[in-house]
Order: sequence, then C-alpha cells, then structure tokens
Amino acid sequence: SRLIRQPTTDIADLDRVDATSAGRLLAASGTSDIADAHVVICARRADQPVVTSDPGDLRQLDPALRLLAL
Repeated sequence: SRLIRQPTTDIADLDRVDATSAGRLLAASGTSDIADAHVVICARRADQPVVTSDPGDLRQLDPALRLLAL
C-alpha cells in the first residue's frame, strides 16, 4: 500500500495490447500467472528492474529481467 502511494510508482492497466503480449509470454514459458507476466511486460517496456520477493517465477518468464529480490 505504501509503495503504491509513492509518486514514482507507476500503475499500468492491463489493456488489450498488454494482455495479448502477456498471453504470448505465458504460452512461451509454459506458466500461467497473468500478474507476473504483466509485470515482466511493463518492466521491459520501461527498461526498469522489478522489486520482488519471488524472483523464481519472474525468472521463468524472462531470465534476463533485472530483479531486485527482497
């Protein structure tokens, strides 16, 4: 909740384009977590690292993704 309220936190809607990209990413990786896939899509687009407590699932989707594990 605190992170979401920060002025530097971006909130991205899951629109049709991102949903399609996420579906393709999930199909390619053999996984099924739409939230994780959307995070990866958004991080790639913004060229930003992802802060996560679960790096394993994100690594399955994109092994090259920059992660900051908590």
